[in-house]
Amino acid sequence: MINTLLIFDEKDEKLGEFISECEQNLINFFVKHRIEPDIINSINLNDLTIELKINNYNNQNFVCAAYSHGETDCLLKSGLYSYLSINNEVINKLKNSFFYTFSCKTGAVFGKKIIEKGCLFYIGYKTEAEVWHLSKQDLLPFVDCANYGLKLFFKGEKSFDIISKMKNKYDEYIDKLYLSNMFIAEKLMINRDALIDYGKNISIIDMKKHNNTNLNLKQNL
Repeated sequence: MINTLLIFDEKDEKLGEFISECEQNLINFFVKHRIEPDIINSINLNDLTIELKINNYNNQNFVCAAYSHGETDCLLKSGLYSYLSINNEVINKLKNSFFYTFSCKTGAVFGKKIIEKGCLFYIGYKTEAEVWHLSKQDLLPFVDCANYGLKLFFKGEKSFDIISKMKNKYDEYIDKLYLSNMFIAEKLMINRDALIDYGKNISIIDMKKHNNTNLNLKQNL
């Protein structure tokens, strides 16, 4: 078990339905794998709540995933209010984390900055990330692709391998939908091409070993 913090701005006016579907899809995955993540939703989404949650992890390695709007230097609640920003000290708390996000543009500056601050690995999008739907059925490929890399990490994949496999998943849907729904396929292409990562080649197994080693050292002091 490794501490896991999931952040969802599911009440967002534009992306709310998509983010809610991502949340439920991940909850189903974690229940299946007997993982109990901490979850922060829109109602209590702010930098203080995030800091308090991470403080409980006692400087151990952890996983953090965030689904919301974003800008180059921050993640945004309701597309307006930053809750993780390079201008806020709370990003220092992301040290020792594997950080995964579906948010526009954060790969341009934010992702690089948190790596400088000690984050182990970042996966996100360097430009706009698109979601479009007329029905829940339309959302399925966006949700599957958005969550795919995080699931791979929990299944033991090394971080350097994840983006290529995410792009392959995007390609599967693009090839499947291009003739029947070119508009969705083109949105998925935008997301695929915006993917970016930074950091060390690690796995969740590596993170757990590090935590266990540190715990043993503390117990032996």
